[in-house]
Amino acid sequence: MGAQVCPGLYRVGMKFYCKYANREVNPGLMPCLSNFTECPFYKPPEKEKPKSVAPPTPPTPAEEVTPKEIPAPTAAISVETTVPEVEVAETPEEELKRRLEEFEAKILELEESWKKYESEALEALDMWDELSAETRRLIAGLSSSIEAFKAEKERINKKSSQGLLTPEESHALIQNINEKIEEYSRVVKELSEMLSRIERTIIPHMKRLMASRAKPELGKLRLSLMKLEELFKQGKISEKTYERLKSEIESRIAKLEEVFEEVKEA
Repeated sequence: MGAQVCPGLYRVGMKFYCKYANREVNPGLMPCLSNFTECPFYKPPEKEKPKSVAPPTPPTPAEEVTPKEIPAPTAAISVETTVPEVEVAETPEEELKRRLEEFEAKILELEESWKKYESEALEALDMWDELSAETRRLIAGLSSSIEAFKAEKERINKKSSQGLLTPEESHALIQNINEKIEEYSRVVKELSEMLSRIERTIIPHMKRLMASRAKPELGKLRLSLMKLEELFKQGKISEKTYERLKSEIESRIAKLEEVFEEVKEA
């Protein structure tokens, strides 16, 4: 089902206005293109009263009709003709209607594509949370082992200097430890590079989803701000209450707008 447009929304040049609120609005951040009936300024049309219907006139008795003899049809001569097909040109109205229908179908297709993307992106982010946590644990474990190997090397060198180990024994032990340190360091480097590379790729998707979730909240906050202004103009709330609530709402709006700016820069 396609999105519905509020009947009170109209455009002047590059700006959009609401005839119910009598002010400029941003339909991308308001419910003008979705659940516009939830907007506090929306006014539903009045229902028409049902018109009275006159009772039907009773039928008159049918007159007797004397059947007439129908002459037998004469044999018709069949003549086969070929009528060339004529391509009927579209009227401007028909062409515009067709283009609108094609555009509507494209928008619906995009809407389904976005829903699919959002679902798969959320699933990928959940999977990444698990994989990245597991990778960081392994990196931490390998790094700890590397530090332990370095401490063991110092212990072996100390024993060797004290004559507790022969030079051959000391050399063999240290060589074995160096190989393990080199191997573990290589794995840590590879995993760290993969972690950084994937994080750079996944961050834009995270920001898009954050913006998608923040957009409905931003629309609600803007509606709340408009309603707050109406209440203050009508004298239903004090100036102190108005200023406090306005400051809170505008602060939350500013934070959500920062999310949208980050998405643009991503």
